[in-house]
Order: sequence, then structure tokens, then C-alpha cells
Amino acid sequence: MSKYDYYTIQNKGNAEYPDWVAYGWGTYPSHSVLAGQPMKCYLKSFDSLTEARDAYPDAELSNEYLEPQVCLNHLSDEGDY
Repeated sequence: MSKYDYYTIQNKGNAEYPDWVAYGWGTYPSHSVLAGQPMKCYLKSFDSLTEARDAYPDAELSNEYLEPQVCLNHLSDEGDY
């Protein structure tokens, strides 16, 4: 059984210095403040997409616009004083 539900690879660099990053995705556990929401975990960086694909062949290409977002609406607007 895998620790993550699925994997993504993103290009976090630029044309001159590419930086391909693999992430594992799951759900925050019930004891977390973010319980039930998407959890994104950094796994490893690579110099090329080929290296990243070799290490995580089932990963999908992604970017921050395609990712699920964490919702903080359940938190109070009042401070912790």
C-alpha cells in the first residue's frame, strides 16, 4: 500500500535552470487542523523530466493552477489571544 494516493511532477525552474519536482498527494489525517483536505508532500528534485519520469513513472505532469487548493474557511477569523 502506497503512502500517497497519486504523484505529480512539476517544473519549478526556468529555461536556463530546469528543476523538476516530484510530489506525493494524499489527504490530511483526522487529527490535523486541515483534516480531510488535500495534502501535497515534496518528494525529490531532478535535473530533467526524464529523470523524474524514471523515478516516478505513474506521476502526472502538473502545475499550481491544476492542483487542488487547501480551504481555510473552517478556521475562525478571531485571533488566538
